[in-house]
Amino acid sequence: MKYIKKTSFNAEEKSVATKHEFNGPTLTTPTYAGELALPFVSAALKSGATLANGWIRTIDDVYYKAVINQIEGASLIADASCDFADAGSVTITENVLTTKELAVNIDLCKKTMRQSWLAADTGNSLNSNMPTAFSDYVIGHIAGLVAQQVENDIWTGADATGGEFEGFLTATTGIFVVDGNVNDVTTISPFTKAIVVVEIEKVLDACSSEVLAKPDFALYVSPKTAFLYQQHLGSEGYSNDYQANAKPSNIYGYPIYACPGFPDNQIVATYESNLVFGSNILTNMTEVRTIDMSPIDGSDNVRFIMRYAAGVQVGVGADIYWGKA
Repeated sequence: MKYIKKTSFNAEEKSVATKHEFNGPTLTTPTYAGELALPFVSAALKSGATLANGWIRTIDDVYYKAVINQIEGASLIADASCDFADAGSVTITENVLTTKELAVNIDLCKKTMRQSWLAADTGNSLNSNMPTAFSDYVIGHIAGLVAQQVENDIWTGADATGGEFEGFLTATTGIFVVDGNVNDVTTISPFTKAIVVVEIEKVLDACSSEVLAKPDFALYVSPKTAFLYQQHLGSEGYSNDYQANAKPSNIYGYPIYACPGFPDNQIVATYESNLVFGSNILTNMTEVRTIDMSPIDGSDNVRFIMRYAAGVQVGVGADIYWGKA
């Protein structure tokens, strides 16, 4: 019998090929690595409220470390003359944002999938394909879990804990704690609707005119603190006390950001560009992968893998005011 190798296909044959109507086992293992992982990893990292709303600055092309430079100088402006005269010295200092490599690894049995998904999609043999709908669902679910964890880590994550990177407000080891220039403001804990405005005003009173004048200046609080502030506004005579968007989420014109990962009974005042989140989602180091293990080891399992790196850092610690008990 003579075999002829065919190197081109017409439209009808291509359609047949797309439907996998060739003899023998087929393997559906979609892989999203590097740039192709962006739709999933980017969504995972940036679905938390702090990042999704742009409440802090993000750098998306950090392979491992990013240097955040600070340029400072005394009075650099002098009277003009015909000659060049050095008007003073400029000091360049820096903070280093270091990302931590993280991963999600999940092993699922296709038998479980068959009980929840259409048998026509999953089949009943070891060589049966994994349904695309299920693969997309699991990747989306993983992305949601990653987004939630990243939101928590930004504020209270601990590098010493597996699966977390160091956060801004982490006790003992947090970015604010390590940076000795951050301004501590003593407030009362726990907050109540009766005192929440007083505590916010303590932090605002401590802020310098230069920081208050920043166009992206804002206050960062937990959802509970933001709720107490809304309650206070209601007690002060705002109409539609129990309706959403009926009362402002600002104080004296300064926005109040309710960050889901932010701890209760604390307040941070600074400008958005002074808090920095870095990740590798615009590099070729990100990866989202599904691997059907049936043709590999004879099992009935599917593995889901996500790899990324993330971390946070401040720009100018002296421009941060941290209210806490």
